Amino acid sequence: MSQCLIDRVIKQYRTAIRLYPDYLEAYNNIGSAYISKDLIGRAIEQYIRAVSLYPNNSTIHENLGSAYRRKGMLDKAERHFETSKRLRKNLKE
Repeated sequence: MSQCLIDRVIKQYRTAIRLYPDYLEAYNNIGSAYISKDLIGRAIEQYIRAVSLYPNNSTIHENLGSAYRRKGMLDKAERHFETSKRLRKNLKE
């Protein structure tokens, strides 16, 4: 995906979040867009907001863990990976 297209996607998701502040997919997708631009800190901010809104969403914890790992924050990464794993296991039970 080109940087110009990613910038447009980010702008659109910012608008979506402004209009619908609890729109989980917007936080997740804008976080992924920031990751693709190597703006890991911004991605982490979005994933943290998503986790605060949806603490039982395993995908968001997984994405936040991945972002923390890329940032070298391995303790935080591991904590979110474990949370994601626990939530997924609970879904299967």
